[in-house]
Amino acid sequence: MEAEGIQGDGANISYNKDLIRIDLVRNTGKDVLVYGQTEMTAP
Repeated sequence: MEAEGIQGDGANISYNKDLIRIDLVRNTGKDVLVYGQTEMTAP
């Protein structure tokens, strides 16, 4: 699984002209594996 994902330590959310950073490592002590989505499917 790690070969397909990259280690992430948080997420950015943009709203209007503001950028909000959610630092997962600081808030939870854990990081995440991030996987890219290359295709969207319709129901």
